[in-house]
Amino acid sequence: MRRPSPRSDRRGRRRGGLLVTLGALLMLALVLAGCITITSVVVPPVSTEAGPATVITLQISPDVDLGGEVLGTLAIRLPAAWTVTSVVYSGSYSGTALQSNSIATYFTTVWDAYVPDKSHNGPRADSHWWGFHTPTGHIWQDADVVTVTITVDTHLVGGEYLIDFVTGVSDPAAPEDPAANGTNWELGGAYVEPADPTGVVLDQAISLGEGAAPTVVSTFPATGATVGDPLVTPRVAFSEAMKQSTLTAGNIYVKKAGGGPAVPAAGLVYNGGTNEVSLNLAAPLEWATSYVLFVDGVVADEVGNPMGPDYIVPFTTPAEPVAAQVIARDPGPGGTDIPVDANVLVTFDQDMDAATITGATFTLKETGAVSTLMAVVSYVGATRTAVLDPAVDLEPGAEYQVTLAAGLEGANGLGIQGAPIVWTFTTESEPGLSFTDVLPGHPFYAAIQGMADLEIINGYAVGGGLFEFRPNNPVWRWQFAKMIVGALGLIVTEAKTSPFTDLDPDTPSLDMTEYVAVAWEQGITKGKTATLFGPYDEISRTQVVTMVVRALQQIAPETLATPPSSYVNSWGTGYSSIHGPLARIAEYNGLLAGLQVGPGGAARDPWSSMPRGEVAQVLWNMMALLVE
Repeated sequence: MRRPSPRSDRRGRRRGGLLVTLGALLMLALVLAGCITITSVVVPPVSTEAGPATVITLQISPDVDLGGEVLGTLAIRLPAAWTVTSVVYSGSYSGTALQSNSIATYFTTVWDAYVPDKSHNGPRADSHWWGFHTPTGHIWQDADVVTVTITVDTHLVGGEYLIDFVTGVSDPAAPEDPAANGTNWELGGAYVEPADPTGVVLDQAISLGEGAAPTVVSTFPATGATVGDPLVTPRVAFSEAMKQSTLTAGNIYVKKAGGGPAVPAAGLVYNGGTNEVSLNLAAPLEWATSYVLFVDGVVADEVGNPMGPDYIVPFTTPAEPVAAQVIARDPGPGGTDIPVDANVLVTFDQDMDAATITGATFTLKETGAVSTLMAVVSYVGATRTAVLDPAVDLEPGAEYQVTLAAGLEGANGLGIQGAPIVWTFTTESEPGLSFTDVLPGHPFYAAIQGMADLEIINGYAVGGGLFEFRPNNPVWRWQFAKMIVGALGLIVTEAKTSPFTDLDPDTPSLDMTEYVAVAWEQGITKGKTATLFGPYDEISRTQVVTMVVRALQQIAPETLATPPSSYVNSWGTGYSSIHGPLARIAEYNGLLAGLQVGPGGAARDPWSSMPRGEVAQVLWNMMALLVE
């Protein structure tokens, strides 16, 4: 590079009266033959987020050997909102540059005053100069390749800007003296021919997106939550990609609420795809303890923007689980006279793991037997009750053994206290049979026997103190009135009367007169006409169903649910505008359960007489609704 005499302005302008000292002249003699050129400039990609550590990189190299030992200088013009935090040289020469206000002032006053040309672009609004020089001298050789890393704090201010760089040299004896070094600080812009190497880069475009501090978008545990297990892995998800060097156990940690040291951590794992960091604790937390998940505000995004305020998440660990206890057993230990068709019920004090309540952990066998009985084992979560339903009735007068094995567990994974739990009970000597023609296994046995035990129904004496129920016999209308009044538990007195004139003459004892009167009074029956009841007419299935539904509608309407419009009952409703809709309500609510009302079934005809067994079943179903 050719350079004009330092005594005159190379462009015909005065240098503002700056004097060049003898030392500067000696130094210039070493460098007149060349300059430190800028061979490349690397700025962040377009729209990179503005941050506190935006990096700009220059590569510089002398175009010739410069001779004597001099300081390298660099002037940078940046947006006014930005500040330079460091300038570091590496490669053939290394060191951290020292900031020079003198160099910055020189470029602000002298450089900016030049008429714009190829190496000068005049002043720029909303910009300012920064000046630097190397801390020590260096004999610059044309083989030197030096990288200059400039770190800038943008203070979150982004936008599209133009920046300038100018290289130069300075006398180590007077590095801050503009009179001795001013022209050397701008040596990179001193050229004559357009093809000359240059140490000036003007109007370098840089485009940064507006900076934003990262935020916490979610945490586990959530604020105020009680975790399900003390062996927890806290997680923090951020709004953007984070600088992993800031995600440390010193910045993200768990500690007890109220103070104390951080809980020891085994490490942190950062997922760049989800911007989430997981904190692996070295050991489980303590039970029933309040903790905080702490995120220090110094954690920063990829460009170095810190989060700012600390983020604190309080949470609690649960109480330490305890093994479930058995709080009720039916039959209980030592129980006697247990019905042979009884189920075994066990109730616990907490929720249980239904999958562990099986035929292997809840068993029943006759005492002394090797094999357990076949049974259906289930769990009712609403009442925390395990149910063992034997496949067949138990033997009368026998002792049975119930076992709750150790494999039965609560929902918390712990076994039951005291397992295995074993107890025995004894069945009734002989089942209490009321009728010789209705034995266990009969389709209506439970209903007939149950109503007989409650003295609602009776049978026909056959001698020897024995009775038959004759479940296939028809039922007269007045008999049904008596049965339904008894099943409902309605009060019957001699004072009761009705408008029906075809009943038997009243007697001093309760008879059909009073039972029919109560049924009429309660709206259960309306009679065949206003004055005729037809007491000895056989009652049909649909009449029974109608009276039962009317009874419930009058006495306990809350027991009957309204069928949905899509529901179709077995009998249909078209056979009677009065009885059909009531039959639909009855079947939907289970009042016909146990009857074969479908096509081809014994009870398929609603107008046929209803036999005694079916009547007992319907009334038993009604009574079941009333006690639910």
